[in-house]
Amino acid sequence: MPTEELLALVAAGIAHVTGRPAPALTPDAELDALGLDSLQTLELVAWAEERLSVRVPDEQLVRIGSIGELSAVLAARLPAGRVAAQLLAGQVAGWRPAGSLPAASLPAAASLPAGSLGAGSP
Repeated sequence: MPTEELLALVAAGIAHVTGRPAPALTPDAELDALGLDSLQTLELVAWAEERLSVRVPDEQLVRIGSIGELSAVLAARLPAGRVAAQLLAGQVAGWRPAGSLPAASLPAAASLPAGSLGAGSP
């Protein structure tokens, strides 16, 4: 799953958890600098797990301090290609591009090279 899509998903999760507009994110942004306390961070991880149908092991939760670390943990749990196809089809519940990534910035599935959503895709 491309980094931009994960950042957009995490931004939507932050908006959901905090009740504030989705922030523009960079991988080096610290969660506490974005105003998330430890409980909100757990809520964010649970929200992302539900939408991506993944489970982050408890021992990895203590290592998540930045957006990049959260994105890396989530990306490592994703089967190649599955979620990218779901995102492009609008099938990940509750996810909408937010902040600096409007829906128009995501490629249409038809414009992707054949086989790019299969196993081994970035």
